[in-house]
Amino acid sequence: MSDDALDRLAVACGVERGYRDAWSAWRDVPRDTRAAILSAMGHDVSSPAAVEASLRAHEDAAWRANAPPVVIAVKGRGAARIPLVVPAGAAGTIAWSVAAEEGGTFRGDLPVAAMPETESRVVDGRRLLRRTLSIEAALPLGYHRLSVALPLDAPPVELPLIV
Repeated sequence: MSDDALDRLAVACGVERGYRDAWSAWRDVPRDTRAAILSAMGHDVSSPAAVEASLRAHEDAAWRANAPPVVIAVKGRGAARIPLVVPAGAAGTIAWSVAAEEGGTFRGDLPVAAMPETESRVVDGRRLLRRTLSIEAALPLGYHRLSVALPLDAPPVELPLIV
């Protein structure tokens, strides 16, 4: 198997090519070790074709979720930006609400067409778009709960929003 295919899968899965030891010397992680780690993570690394298929499946999985598991916004750095996955051609309005940790609720809505498109990908034969929902509300510091109602009868998305 080519190291290039294995490297791309390792990078996508957060497996590093090396590390600095206690004396600050760079140590490469052997290819076989990286392959074993990827295999332990459930990826088939038995051939270049299997590695390519694992990489595609890993990348597609990120597109099957409508939102990331958590969003972090930095207070004083502008709007909270939430990447959302919607089908191409989705119309209508996305409604959102933030239940603040200390109480209170912030609400808003935005037409899908007004949300910037950042990427697209075909997954399972459907063209999906990643669009960015910007929440301009002055959210306080804390661990909040964000709810997003998506168009096209998709189930609502709920996730932590940390400011």
